[in-house]
Amino acid sequence: MTIVSSSDDSTIKVWDAGAWALPPSNPHYPNLTAPVPAAASLELKAEKQRTHVTSVAFSPDGTTIVSSSPTVRGSTIKVWDAGASALIALNLSPKLTAPLPAAASLELKAEKQSAHSKHVMSVAFSPDGKTIVSGSDGMIFDRDGTIKVWDAGVGTCHPPTLNPNLTAPVLAAASLELKAEKQSAHPRGVSSLAFSPDGKTIVSGSADKTARTGAIKVWDASVGMGS
Repeated sequence: MTIVSSSDDSTIKVWDAGAWALPPSNPHYPNLTAPVPAAASLELKAEKQRTHVTSVAFSPDGTTIVSSSPTVRGSTIKVWDAGASALIALNLSPKLTAPLPAAASLELKAEKQSAHSKHVMSVAFSPDGKTIVSGSDGMIFDRDGTIKVWDAGVGTCHPPTLNPNLTAPVLAAASLELKAEKQSAHPRGVSSLAFSPDGKTIVSGSADKTARTGAIKVWDASVGMGS
């Protein structure tokens, strides 16, 4: 289990949030055990120094991280390798295997410069990991409020080294090709974005009304960002 964070100190960091372990067996049910999460250690697993980072998000399979950073010409979106999951045998049970993440390399896989003309304040992966959505904000009197949907690559299968009979999907190189765009989705900029669990809908949030009351909008992600 892993956590990714970003900060004004211009770093992306990946943390160990604890692993699953088997508790002592119940004497009344000796054949029944269930994995429970261990205490989060928050041990630093990887770090990447770069420019100011406004938003980060994991792909659903945990192998990839997307980040956004402001530039003099708008914002750049980057996709990073967060390490792949592999199956290992737990010592407590020779018949039980559980996926554990490999060490995060934070190697750059793809980059989209000038992805938005203004600062991107939120990025998110679709549930299938094939799509990235981003939303731009901007300065107080110069807002953009655009939502864009990008191709994040597709999963392919390859045989891991730990088990020749096991194949696991890994994310192919992200093309970051623009798939859809909604200009002026919010007049005061986009502050937050999320996909629905089925990936067919995107919800966006903004301070459209006043400083104290914002707006939430729901978009159809399957037909070119129609509202």
